[in-house]
Amino acid sequence: MADKEEKKDQSIFEGKSEIEKGDFMHRLKDPSLYSRTNLAEGERSALAGKLFGSYGGYIDKGEIEAARKELKLGKWGKFKDFSEDEKEKAERLLKGILG
Repeated sequence: MADKEEKKDQSIFEGKSEIEKGDFMHRLKDPSLYSRTNLAEGERSALAGKLFGSYGGYIDKGEIEAARKELKLGKWGKFKDFSEDEKEKAERLLKGILG
């Protein structure tokens, strides 16, 4: 009976449950993230600042999922002031972050 291969964590978290916010922002500069999001480094950093600027020193996967849910709330969510273009880009960024 063959052992199941563990699926490698393709997210920005690299298998960790949380990462330090500075490290998170640094990892957004990774060129491979462009292929997953089709967003330039500056756009990724600016959006992440808007999405997670009020969070503490660490970011975890739960906060990423919470941001996705808030984006889907539209005009009633935390990100109600985002334009439709910003919401679409933010969703791509969040999807890319989670791998």
